[in-house]
Amino acid sequence: MKKKAAFAKRFLPFAGAVGIFLVCSAFAYSLLRSQLYANQLLARGEAEQTINTLFAALRQESGGGFRFIREPYDVAAVLTEYPQLREKIAGIASYSASGRLLFSYGEVFPKGFSPAAPSAHSREDDSWRNYIFDKESRTLNIITLLPAPRQRRMHREDGSAAFFIFSVWQRNYWIKARTAWAVFAGAELLFIIAIWHIRNLLTKNRTYREKLREQKELVALGTAARTLAHEIKNPLSAIQLQADIIAKVCPEKVGTELQVITQEVGRLKRLTDRVGDFLREPRGMPVPVELGDFTRGVLTHSGEEAGFVAEESLWVLLDHDRLHSIIYNLLRNALESGSPPGSIMIRVFRPDGDGDFAALEVLDRGEGIPPEKIKRIFDPFFTTKSKGSGVGLAIARRFAEAAGGSLKIENREGGGVSALLMIPCKQETAKK
Repeated sequence: MKKKAAFAKRFLPFAGAVGIFLVCSAFAYSLLRSQLYANQLLARGEAEQTINTLFAALRQESGGGFRFIREPYDVAAVLTEYPQLREKIAGIASYSASGRLLFSYGEVFPKGFSPAAPSAHSREDDSWRNYIFDKESRTLNIITLLPAPRQRRMHREDGSAAFFIFSVWQRNYWIKARTAWAVFAGAELLFIIAIWHIRNLLTKNRTYREKLREQKELVALGTAARTLAHEIKNPLSAIQLQADIIAKVCPEKVGTELQVITQEVGRLKRLTDRVGDFLREPRGMPVPVELGDFTRGVLTHSGEEAGFVAEESLWVLLDHDRLHSIIYNLLRNALESGSPPGSIMIRVFRPDGDGDFAALEVLDRGEGIPPEKIKRIFDPFFTTKSKGSGVGLAIARRFAEAAGGSLKIENREGGGVSALLMIPCKQETAKK
């Protein structure tokens, strides 16, 4: 069920985005088709107007009638007197019913045209006009059947013209068509970007809602844990007090049993203290602290053996208790890693290329962290050690991030772990 729910969470947003994209694309494509059809109608109207103007000019120059159709007439000479027509007319031709060329001017052979069967090119039932847009020549070719249908005898070869072909330049039409397709492609790209962005926003919003729900649950859990830790500490203190009294009045032979009680009480106290550290306000009361001297003091007070080097004096703004908790938890983690005696090293330095931060690094040569578990080491109560509480690193990172820093844990080459704490330097130190 969980797998199906996870699959549904991933698939449904994707399916919804695809559905919205298809609907938007269909709408945009319908607008594109409408625009292309409108451009075609406009191009046809302009071509018809050009042809009508040409007929009027030819009638006037030929003395009326259509003698130029059967008798070659100097159309070029006529067009010379009409520059506007010459710029628009690409060619003219007339054919007989059998497809024999009677007259031609310019280039009037659209791609795929067969003069023997002009009616096969009709796109609007058996209309008078057949329009062929030729993309290669950027022209509109108009085929006109003659004479009128009632007088037409297409099967008789009498040498009379059966149809015309007029080829009219239509460069603007192709420019508009390319522009319309470019706008459509741009709209598709914008749809993809917008839908993807909206999908990401919805996904992030869902993630934020889940995090908010988890935070509310953590707040409730934290309140319960704080209360529980407080309630546990009181009886632990009473148990410890009674154990001390029993140790004074009982024979020494019960000392071993009392020592076990004392150790377990101490372990529970440390656990409740760590839980309390994790639940308390992480920032505290920041004050200027010299990181090297403070770390040296923590190391001395703990009584543990570890090498220490402070390369320079670095001041940071941090609460004393929080900084002590960070360093102690990192040191305790290194000591519990199984590192050989004398192999733990603590170093305070300024990172190369990042002079606004102070770095504290704790190195050990212990067993390291299994690669499949390293991503969970900061999860509260997750531990790879049999006696660990799993709270120390979570506390250290929480306090470090509250101070504007970070904590990074990595396995070292040759074995062991490197824990790198980065804390912003105090302003005066960063300028040096």
